[in-house]
Amino acid sequence: MKKILSLCFVLCVALLAYGQKSYQLVSPNGEIKMNVKVSDKIQYDILYGEETLLEKGTMMLQLGKQVLGMNPHVTKSTSRMVDENIHPVVPMRNAVGPMDYTPGVINTFQPEYYLSTHYNGGGIGTRAYQMALFVLFETGLQMLVDNPTMYYREEDCARFMASIPLPTDETVSLAAKVGEYAIVAKRKGDKWYIGGMTNNKEKERVFELPLDFLPEGSTWKMVSYEDGVNANKQAMHYMKREQEVKKGQTIRVKMARDGGFAAVLSVK
Repeated sequence: MKKILSLCFVLCVALLAYGQKSYQLVSPNGEIKMNVKVSDKIQYDILYGEETLLEKGTMMLQLGKQVLGMNPHVTKSTSRMVDENIHPVVPMRNAVGPMDYTPGVINTFQPEYYLSTHYNGGGIGTRAYQMALFVLFETGLQMLVDNPTMYYREEDCARFMASIPLPTDETVSLAAKVGEYAIVAKRKGDKWYIGGMTNNKEKERVFELPLDFLPEGSTWKMVSYEDGVNANKQAMHYMKREQEVKKGQTIRVKMARDGGFAAVLSVK
């Protein structure tokens, strides 16, 4: 993941020209275009023919207290024509592009308790993990995969999952390690959403997440859905918490194995 993100930054910066603020990448057949605008941040639009697929995406990566992509400066400009096919070293689903996935399972299980023949179906991972997928996944069209009856039974969780907006205006990486865990914050308008997930290699993971991405001077109400104390065995066990937070604070997040964390932050 770090290599892919680094390549994106190098590619975009390499194609920028001195004294300009707008740049364009074009596919060999001319059908796909990426318009890049550089000001206090790097933003981009993606078009297929005359249709806009993605508008005002922000290229940004937070590594600890360092934010890559804020107040960028062009130091070198190069351009070239390329016409080649790049094949992934390890072919896999959801390696790049929109996530073709089916999140939102209500009946969740740890792997050793999961049965594919369960009469109501189910999924592997905790309830908080399933809820976090709606924040984590980058897609233009999302779905609720489970039986509608299940969502009536768990209305609070269902309303949270259905409330996650598409697309978002800004994305900030809070913590990530390929194949281990990922936590991101996304903004839509004046609301922020946090989603995190982890694998099953450790019984519990603990993260200290700085809220440096929040604007100054405001108090925020954070409603979070977290793995419950029994989630390592009873994956559906979750806790809902409400607290006030501000920029500069750090929140402590615990995730069980195959666990997750989901939250929404709104100005009070």
